[in-house]
Amino acid sequence: MSISIAPMVRISTSPFRYLMRLLSHHCIVYTPMLVSNFMKYGNIEHINDRLKFHPLEQPIIAQIAGNYAELLSIAARKCYHHYHYHGININVGCPAKSASTFGINQMLLKNRTSFISSIKELKQNNPTIPISIKCRIGVSNQKSYDEFKQFIDQCMEVNYDQFTTNCFT
Repeated sequence: MSISIAPMVRISTSPFRYLMRLLSHHCIVYTPMLVSNFMKYGNIEHINDRLKFHPLEQPIIAQIAGNYAELLSIAARKCYHHYHYHGININVGCPAKSASTFGINQMLLKNRTSFISSIKELKQNNPTIPISIKCRIGVSNQKSYDEFKQFIDQCMEVNYDQFTTNCFT
């Protein structure tokens, strides 16, 4: 059994993750959400600062979000191969207005076909990278069990490694 320490913006910093690792060697820690566009177009020093971690934080998962398969692939490869993260978590549940403005996260639940296509392409182009998906139970008016189950069934078409549900809506 593993315990995950959920990623939290402005909380899941390297010192926080290090503290969690000291409390338990069995928990899995995550970065705060990184937007895939940032990984391609951002300032390299700022990227390095956001992605650095203490070796004792391992296993650590980089949580990324985006709405284009190419940018998700670039971000996943950088995090996994260059920065040596243990895996990649795709966030499909952040309700923040800033995330919605860019058409990422909970907005992806409203455009499931595009999301599934992006994740399929991500996994096909990066078969060795462990990919997990984290989503909310629902968004806006899409909160029924049937809609959530349909989304999970659609995700089953993708060869991801783990699916996590955030029970907030």
